[in-house]
Amino acid sequence: MHHDDEALLKERDEIIKALPTRSPIYLPTEKIPLADQVEGLQQVKHYYDFGLQETRDRLRVLRNRFKGHRRAFIIGNGPSLNDTDLSLLKDEVTFCVNGFFLKMPELDWTPTFHVVEDHLVAEDRASSINSLTGPIKLYPVYLRYCIEPDHNTIFFNHRPRISYPDGFDFSTNADEITYTGCTVTFTCMQLAHWLGFEELYLIGVDASYSMPQDLEKKDSYGTSVLDMKSDDPNHFDPNYFGKGYRWHDPQVDKMVEAYEEARRVTDSLGRPIRNATVGGQLEVFERVDFNSLFEGSSAVPGFERALKSDDPPKVCVLDMVPLGEGTATGELKSSLFKPWPDTQILAVSATGGDKFRLTTGGIESETRDVEDVLAQIDSFAPDVLLYRPTGEKAYFHDAANSIIKRTKAPVVSWIMDNWLDRAKTEVPDRAARLERDFRWLLGQTVRNISISPQMSRAFETRFGVSFVDVANGIEREDWPAREKLAEGRLVLRYAGGLSPYMGLETVLKTARAVEKIREKGVDVVLEIKTRPFWAERWAAAFEGMAGTVFITDDMSIKDYRRWLREADACLIAYNFDVLSRSYVQYSLANKLPEVLASGAKVIAIGPDDFATIQAAAKVPGVSTITDPDTIEAELSRIISARGTWLDDGEVSRKTAFAIFSLEERQARFLEILRDAAQSPQRQPDDAGQSVSSLHPGTGQGLQRGGAVNRLRRFYGGRRGILPGAAVLLASLPALIADDVIEFILLLGMPAGLAMTFAVIGNWFSQIDQ
Repeated sequence: MHHDDEALLKERDEIIKALPTRSPIYLPTEKIPLADQVEGLQQVKHYYDFGLQETRDRLRVLRNRFKGHRRAFIIGNGPSLNDTDLSLLKDEVTFCVNGFFLKMPELDWTPTFHVVEDHLVAEDRASSINSLTGPIKLYPVYLRYCIEPDHNTIFFNHRPRISYPDGFDFSTNADEITYTGCTVTFTCMQLAHWLGFEELYLIGVDASYSMPQDLEKKDSYGTSVLDMKSDDPNHFDPNYFGKGYRWHDPQVDKMVEAYEEARRVTDSLGRPIRNATVGGQLEVFERVDFNSLFEGSSAVPGFERALKSDDPPKVCVLDMVPLGEGTATGELKSSLFKPWPDTQILAVSATGGDKFRLTTGGIESETRDVEDVLAQIDSFAPDVLLYRPTGEKAYFHDAANSIIKRTKAPVVSWIMDNWLDRAKTEVPDRAARLERDFRWLLGQTVRNISISPQMSRAFETRFGVSFVDVANGIEREDWPAREKLAEGRLVLRYAGGLSPYMGLETVLKTARAVEKIREKGVDVVLEIKTRPFWAERWAAAFEGMAGTVFITDDMSIKDYRRWLREADACLIAYNFDVLSRSYVQYSLANKLPEVLASGAKVIAIGPDDFATIQAAAKVPGVSTITDPDTIEAELSRIISARGTWLDDGEVSRKTAFAIFSLEERQARFLEILRDAAQSPQRQPDDAGQSVSSLHPGTGQGLQRGGAVNRLRRFYGGRRGILPGAAVLLASLPALIADDVIEFILLLGMPAGLAMTFAVIGNWFSQIDQ
């Protein structure tokens, strides 16, 4: 064995030891290259460590989404499906499993859910599963090594049955955990039951298998692995488990035991499972005629909106940037809070002159006094504090930390860019303190939000706490389809700031490329919509570029959308330098969903490991440029293919609606804040003390920080004088006895102790500052 393979095997085995699913039936097989096994298992472990809260959030959103749906159908893959009128399921909620996608080309409807739990199916059909679109995809965390995450995939916490070997377990809390039961349909039953369906019907669950003579059986681990060269007689398609596809011994007797447990639990709760399979040998559940279920039935009611006007918790938003007002983060907050009554939100933001702006219920006020801010927060009585730290305005940063220390509401952090690493370059003298403050903050939070999966993973690894990503979204009605491209001049449009640590240099390179292309006789212009501040600051850098036009006028949101929709192409631009990488590598541009929805051709320029560029590259129709030295050549090539732009823009637009649904993001955002609001109230920490004197330890020192604070409060507070007072009382007999010398000596003891306590108290107050 090669030395590198030995190292990989050792690393793989170490990861497996840390997993809750260590049996071979939950792990990669020899079909997966060893290096890919290690990388994939690292993804599995990371999700077990940090991702299960995201699972709970997303499943709870689904539960709200399907309120009002009385029934659902669980579709097995037995040959009886070929004798079942599947067209009747067009308006029903359906759970399909494993290789059902082989049947989907025959249908005029898309299943609601797709579920896989078998690692052999996941490995052998990984390409089809990863490319599957339409259904909501539900897969166990342990399959994360071969199934790629996307906007429609939820990894759930599926574990070995705890009653093994003498029974099976049916979970009624699928958002927390589900259990294996020798068949994926048993898993579907647990998921469907938790999602709230009162009636579950099985079809295509034949519970009968015949074993061809050419069957090969391998007993490499507990459950036999089967392979055969002939057609598959046990499923609706002869290629289902035909040549080249492995499957497990079905163990029908164990499957039936699991079904009996499912029947016992669901019957006891008055939400039965019935068997509507055409034929087959499953008799555990009461049988019903499939066709009779649709006599006089009407279409299932549409999905209900997860957010109701009386639902949301009261939220105090601590963010330097106010809601809305045209900024990227402000508009993101405004979008996500759109369904909230404005009386349920108190927004505390920064304004000129080191002031605080407070906005709730349409009423604004300003103050410089943190005590005034605290008084208004106390009066508002929020259910949760939502804080977006940036460290840019020191007075707001310190005030926000002080507010968190002195209020009881649970705290949620919200990170949209890597301001901590940017601070190391821009304000190195403050960077260490900002990181200590952030680590302290994470010790107080009950939930943490990021802007992208890449940011979540990076911050989880760095800080050891879970993050859930919530990005910007779009609504279909705001973005109608384009009819045609304008003739003549090509108009490229860029909207956003011109920060030197975000996109300035790449926008400049693009403007220079436009000039070169214009010299070749192509009538093309670059319009840059930005704030007057940026246009004035960099006017000299763009001087002499006839093909670049600045637009600094304010636009309504409606006019802004029209401006994007009337572009020939929209530009996303990120710099390639180290500072920009440290700041925005993990950020997802708030304008990305908007430019995709515009129907214009989208051109994304930036490093290929930036979250925004990676997200854009996955959208059909988008062109990416990932080498700064090829911007001119690539832009020329893209312009030369202008005839495809209308089609490219339309496919990007349609994809954007699926990936960046605002309603789905609003529902997840609500679920996170609702979950946080239900957390126990905090006890105010160090009330009344200056934030600059309170910086507990970092990393694992967070727990130590609490002890430090308690010791400092003892030695520096009133209780610290008690030992000295005790010595003073002990000296009183000497005073009564008129022994002046002895009294002076004794009096020196409490004075010395008081001085000692003062020194110790001061030392503790300096720890970690």
